[in-house]
Amino acid sequence: MYKIFILAIVLLFGNSLAQDDTCLELCTNCKGNEKDKMCKQVESTCKCQLVFDRLERKEARKRATAESLKEMIGDTKCKDVFCHYKIQVTDEKVTKVTSFKSDELTTKYSTGEFDIPKTTPKEYPKMKEECVELCSNCTNTKTKMCKKIETTCECKYFAQLEKEKILEQKQDSIAKIEHALAKLDRLDSISMVIAEKCKKNGDYELTLRAYDNKLMRLTKHRPKKEPEPSTNQDESPAYDDSPNEDEEYRIVENENTYSTPKPIERKEVFRWGFNLGYLYNTLVNNELFNGSNHDIQLGILWRWYMYRYGSFQMGINMLWEFLNYDMEINGYYDYDYDLISVNADRFSLEFPLEFRLGVPVVYFIFNHTIRKPLTMSTTISGLNHSYKIEVDDEASISDWEFLFYVGIGFEIIRLVSFDIRMLVGSIKIDGFEYDDGLRTTINFSF
Repeated sequence: MYKIFILAIVLLFGNSLAQDDTCLELCTNCKGNEKDKMCKQVESTCKCQLVFDRLERKEARKRATAESLKEMIGDTKCKDVFCHYKIQVTDEKVTKVTSFKSDELTTKYSTGEFDIPKTTPKEYPKMKEECVELCSNCTNTKTKMCKKIETTCECKYFAQLEKEKILEQKQDSIAKIEHALAKLDRLDSISMVIAEKCKKNGDYELTLRAYDNKLMRLTKHRPKKEPEPSTNQDESPAYDDSPNEDEEYRIVENENTYSTPKPIERKEVFRWGFNLGYLYNTLVNNELFNGSNHDIQLGILWRWYMYRYGSFQMGINMLWEFLNYDMEINGYYDYDYDLISVNADRFSLEFPLEFRLGVPVVYFIFNHTIRKPLTMSTTISGLNHSYKIEVDDEASISDWEFLFYVGIGFEIIRLVSFDIRMLVGSIKIDGFEYDDGLRTTINFSF
């Protein structure tokens, strides 16, 4: 039924379809079956022999164009990694091929998607010069002297290495020849594809990967139209503001698809930077404490992006802390009861571990910070009685503090972000324990 339907179309339109692909398909299906009634009608309508002759002439012209194009490309002798050519077509024939350099195109196609294999020859140890002649003179001799020479110079070992070296050189030569033949075959294939696509008059631009003649790009350039002269002297000349157009072909040949590769989107994985911060906490070491802790933070950060809107961040912070609290004591300096005021300056190191999860602009923070006090300068003053004690001391090795935060941040661009977080937990080992607190931070990353 399908053939009958196609034939009905051919009969309906007559010879207007004789040059169409429909006739070629029908004639091909009828080849070798010319006595069939339907095929006789096809022959009468399509003139199959003329169709085959036109196809053969067309293929011959295409092969000649491809062969000429291949020779012209070879004559340019491009030695770059990516070779760029301008192809001039006139009356469906390639009339000129010139090579040109384009740093922009080379950068575009050398973004890491294609790795050209590099081979390094195997290095073999060399025989000592004085042993070369000695070993050659002892080839078939089993005298004591030759045995001594064999022990000293290792003649058999170096002879075996020489055989391996010759075999490797032969294999390398065969591989180079096979690669050169494959490269020529690919250029034949690409030349036929270009001959098929470059039919309209004008300039085409071609980019090949030199290593294996892989087709990277084939475009036809349409220059801007020249402005027509104005007949009215009072009118300013009109210009065609339409952009230049590049026709990009998707080429399928021998089950391989060649198309203009899209620029590789490099996924950003790692950033580093620094941050500034301010902290406020209230102290709860025990029921006698009633105080606060103000901190200034300066740190370095390292950030890894797990996906577009999620990251893991760690770093090192230097912390200057000002602690102030009042404390009730008994039996201090022989007083039954006293209220003292404690002011302390403390320097600490922090090691934050942080997950940031979010959507564009806004992200949520889950933070665990390990704090190690270093030094502390303390001033103790009596409030009920007049005395003052000043102490400068290094922190104990066992002083450690562990803080847990949750918060929210804002990142309009990845260069700068701002966040605020709330203390939700605090654990100490001979340090301070905190009740609640807020930390604000501005991050700069590069």
